[in-house]
Order: sequence, then structure tokens, then C-alpha cells
Amino acid sequence: MPNLFIVGAPKSGTSFLYENLKKHPQILMGIKEMQYWASDWHFPKGSMDEAYYFSFFKHASSYRYAGEATVSNLASKNAAKAIYQFNPDAKIIISLRNPVDMIYSMYGQMLFNGSEDLPTFEEALAAEKERKNWQRIPALISGPVEFLLYRELAAYTNQVKRYLDYFGNKNVLILYFDDLKEDADKFMQKVYDFLNLDIPAKGITSKVNAAKKARSGMLTKFIAVRSHWKIQIAKILIPSRRKRYQIASFLGKINQKAIEQKPMQAATRAMLLDYFRPEIKSLEKLLGKDLSHWLI
Repeated sequence: MPNLFIVGAPKSGTSFLYENLKKHPQILMGIKEMQYWASDWHFPKGSMDEAYYFSFFKHASSYRYAGEATVSNLASKNAAKAIYQFNPDAKIIISLRNPVDMIYSMYGQMLFNGSEDLPTFEEALAAEKERKNWQRIPALISGPVEFLLYRELAAYTNQVKRYLDYFGNKNVLILYFDDLKEDADKFMQKVYDFLNLDIPAKGITSKVNAAKKARSGMLTKFIAVRSHWKIQIAKILIPSRRKRYQIASFLGKINQKAIEQKPMQAATRAMLLDYFRPEIKSLEKLLGKDLSHWLI
């Protein structure tokens, strides 16, 4: 059963971690973003049921680690406790990124996959209060609604503290996106040391899940929109739920192209740096880590 959880943060290297760990011969990884433990979050397409979730780990006994990577589990108030009650000896990996950069990247991701319909980052930030009250939720949103509460996603201190309180420093690895950008090999070496594993012969996978843009808005909408007729036809043509997921994932990948995200407006960045200053200082105190470069 699962004993390794990459829990976040979003847009902070979790896809890179996932792609590398799933190549390791002693690690069995489920699919990315297995929405199961965050019972307090809201998923328009539904969360995973127990049978489907655990079906990915039926061969777990043949591996040293069985793991998953789901970024909603960090900000969820329920996930840490639920995972601990399931497996108190589980290994937890958390990767953190400058909160200002993270939420701007997250906005770009949401815009790309149709889960965000406001054309500017500033409008999305201004809509957070309404969205918390279930107003102005995009019709095509495919992920959890809480992903639209950008600033709450980056309130790391309490999120990290929950995992440290449950699992202890010994079983929680805190990583930093800055280190990944600086030296990916060294970044992954920390992970393998934490798991007491050798680096696999296949080496390190390069950058994944960079900023991107949809090639076809129509295909993005087709993938995102759930309708009764489409679901029923898909079930008839492709009975396997896992195969349907794989096809949807494949279509999503071929419908994207890498781009350079436009720089954030200077005034917006200054406002967010000021907003997150107390949070960053609090996180520094919790982790004993100098994060002053996040305030520049």
C-alpha cells in the first residue's frame, strides 16, 4: 500500500519529482494528481473512490515504495491527518517555491487547461473573495475549486506544519524549487538519500510541466467538459477507466506547446511580496531556513 506521498506545492517541481521517481525500479507510482485524501476540497469532476485509488497499488508488495504525487494534499486541512491515519510511517516529500512566483505560474496553468476564465492575473486575484463564496467559478473548471484561491494555496506555514506535526522531521523532506533550478541532479540526490535508494541507471529526467499554451481551444474544451452522453459513449468504447484517463492525458499533452510566461506586472509583484512577507517570515522560523531571497 502507498508509503510515499509527494504532496506539493503546486508548480514547484512535483511533476519533475514524479517523473523521476516513477522510473526507479524500486518505486511504484500511481497516476499524477490522485484526488483521494483531500476530503475537504471540492472536485467538480469528482474525487477518486477507494477501489479505483487502490487499484493502482495492487502490485505494491513487489516494490520498496508505492507512491503518488497530488498537490492538493498540501493545502488541504484534512489530507495530512488522513494519510497519517492510513500509514503513520509514510514518507512525505514537500517542494516549496517563492509563493509569488508559484501562484503566478499556477494562474498560467489554470488558464491553459480551461479552469480559469479571467484573462489577467490581477482580475483572478481580485475575484478570490467571490470565488471563496462559490461565485464566478469557471464553467470548465476541471481541477479542485480551491486551486482558484491562489493566495491561500501559498500560505505554506500551516500546511507544512501539519505534516511535520503528524510525521515528524525524520519522515518529511522539505525541498526548494530554487535548488531544482540550480542543480537538478543534486536536488534528486537529496530525494534518493531521504529514501535510502540509489540513483537509477536511467538518470535524471529533464524539465517537465513548464509554462504552456493550448494548441487548440476546442480540444481543451472537449477534454474539460463532462456531459452525460460523452461519458456514456466513452464507457462503451473504452470500458477501462484507467485507459480513458490515459487517452485524455495523451490528448492533453499533444494539445500543448511550451511558452515563456509573460513577466508579472511590477506593481502586482510588489503588492504580493508585501502580502506574503509575514508568511515567508513565519515559514523561515518554522523551517530554520533563510528565505530572504523570496522577498526580492
